[in-house]
Amino acid sequence: MIRRLIILLLIVGANGQNWGAGIDIGITENFNVIESGFSFKKNNSTSLYGVLGMPTMMAGLSWQQHFHQNGYNFSLGIGRYYNGDGYGEKCAKTSLVYQWKLGDITDKSMQVNIFLKSGLMVFYDGVPKTIYPIPIISIGYSVH
Repeated sequence: MIRRLIILLLIVGANGQNWGAGIDIGITENFNVIESGFSFKKNNSTSLYGVLGMPTMMAGLSWQQHFHQNGYNFSLGIGRYYNGDGYGEKCAKTSLVYQWKLGDITDKSMQVNIFLKSGLMVFYDGVPKTIYPIPIISIGYSVH
């Protein structure tokens, strides 16, 4: 599922104005310690995304108050959780974070943004009646 989403994001967003790629480290909004992902901007505030990280890989929908700027980001995602034998366990999450833009590097063909993110996530790992509230704190780089 994630592979197909990433291929779609690369094909549809190939013009460089509607896509982004990034790396986050910390406790991310997708319950990863480290992750890499792609996003495809649908309009000024919503985007589709796919991430591969440790311990989850997810695809979902994100709403941002200000795309690639300071502001709130709300997202919903579904995917697979790494259980020791591979990405086999189903999982889902919802998160609300505030992101601070710490800086950027711009050249003629792309822009790299540096963000600090903090917020709260609710994570479901497939076990009946088990939902985990988890704090989020991460730093990341976004290229678009």
